Amino acid sequence: MGSGNTKARVGKPLVEDVVNRLRQRLEELGYSPSTLRGYRSVWRAMIEFAKGESYSGEFMQRFLRSKGICENEPEDFSIYTPNRPCVLAASHILIRFATDGDIGPHPYQLPKGAVPVGCEDVLESYKRYCERYRGCRPPTVRRQLDHAQRFLRFIVPNRRARIEDLQATDVSEFIKSLRGLSPRSLYGFAHNLKVFLRYLWAFGVVPEDISPALPKIRIPKDAGIPQVLAANDIRSILSAVERKSAKGKRDYAILLLAYRLGLRSCEIRRLTLDDLYWAESRIEIRQTKTDSLLTLPIPEDVGEALIDYLRNGRPKTEYREVFLREHSPIAPIQGSAALACMFHEYRKKAGVGLPREGHAGMHSFRHAMASRMLENGVRLETISSVLGHWSLESTRIYTKVGLGALRLVALNPDALGSKEVHHE
Repeated sequence: MGSGNTKARVGKPLVEDVVNRLRQRLEELGYSPSTLRGYRSVWRAMIEFAKGESYSGEFMQRFLRSKGICENEPEDFSIYTPNRPCVLAASHILIRFATDGDIGPHPYQLPKGAVPVGCEDVLESYKRYCERYRGCRPPTVRRQLDHAQRFLRFIVPNRRARIEDLQATDVSEFIKSLRGLSPRSLYGFAHNLKVFLRYLWAFGVVPEDISPALPKIRIPKDAGIPQVLAANDIRSILSAVERKSAKGKRDYAILLLAYRLGLRSCEIRRLTLDDLYWAESRIEIRQTKTDSLLTLPIPEDVGEALIDYLRNGRPKTEYREVFLREHSPIAPIQGSAALACMFHEYRKKAGVGLPREGHAGMHSFRHAMASRMLENGVRLETISSVLGHWSLESTRIYTKVGLGALRLVALNPDALGSKEVHHE
């Protein structure tokens, strides 16, 4: 009998056994399938590395070193690289489970809406502050509140502390608990948490400003340069849709709206029959981020796909939303994950790989549309309007594909005078 099995007799569980128990526990807690898929990919590598060995802290140290991660991962988040978050997240949650027999509080997995007792008034006041004083749009307000709630859910129950007693060490402990996230996600958490902490100090909830305790999270300047799906890849994905079925008709129309008009997933899901003006061949949508009304022409291929779905694929219902679930109960599509899964279904069917960096889901179609407009010499202001950006700075980052193309774009701040945008 091999040495690995001899170790297993000592009384310590096999690595595979610990992994299986943790997987069952996470399923019981309702962790999302996408999260579990990411964890399982790491756990499979861990089981193969173990070769029948029992679980131990020493084993975890060796496994992490084999993945290029030192035993005591440094607390300086500025050096994080994109290949670490998934390994770290899957390893850390396994260590917690093996050590404690269960998993402790996990700030970005706890159910939304669970506000610690005594924090309700502060969060309600913070919501009004974001809306009225900072002028944030609803999606931004929801994200600010979500991050503030997760911080309070971690601090108040775990430390048995009141908001008034927050200390710099509490902030550090919370950020440490997020170490499995990507650098960009960490950056977003830290930025939103800084806004919340400064609000608490400015409005007298806490006696001092402890936002300087947040670590500096730096992202390389070229980290935001996205990669665009090639035109051939996009055509392959669209061709992979079987358009004879009701599902295929619906999915093809959705993909075309994302690629040809650059609509966000949430805008596609919220599109109603009342937003389609067939006589004028145009669509009117209320943009998610800017809340501005945008009018876009309906290209011929998009119009044909929409009509085909509405006439021959869409269930008869009183719902005004254009796109509905294919199975009972018939209802509007809920959640952007549904469209993301649909996109990857056809991407895999077409044999198209994921981009090495940048957007990998439905948003990649939106970016491809913006890049196509840029290459065709459309003004940056017009692209910004179609994308629903508040400033040109966001658009410049979004369209960093070719410096040569950027130099050709005229930056005239007075150029965008019409609500209707044509980019055929």
